[in-house]
Amino acid sequence: FNAKRPARLGIMPRMANNEGEITWINLGEPMVINHIANAWEDPEDPDVIILHAPIAKEGIDIFSHKGYFARMTELRIDLRTNTATKTDYSSGRSCEFPRVRDELAGYPSRFAYTVKHTPSRTDIGGLVKWDLFKRRLVKDIDFPPGV
Repeated sequence: FNAKRPARLGIMPRMANNEGEITWINLGEPMVINHIANAWEDPEDPDVIILHAPIAKEGIDIFSHKGYFARMTELRIDLRTNTATKTDYSSGRSCEFPRVRDELAGYPSRFAYTVKHTPSRTDIGGLVKWDLFKRRLVKDIDFPPGV
């Protein structure tokens, strides 16, 4: 993570022969995307890729885990203009390690699941179910103390 450099996302064609075919999309600001929930081509516009992931706008101290707040976000990547628009729908929760059903990876998938961080952001405090189509939180489950 470099707070002085905007993040970039590389898009590689399915049948690419080499790294020269990667298109780099400037995301306009520094950010971290560690794990992607899912991504697919928009069924209504194949020149748009829809990607859902927890995105942090700050780095992380890997020893204390402080400073990291990842917000569930949709990126719509337009391959005609090489631009991306971001929609944060995190409802104020920091989350990570997203999952969708394995057979839906790369295809439109309505739901994803993440763990959520505790308020101190040093532990995992529960699970969250997200509706990727409506870009909203569906269910927030707290773990009982000591779990």
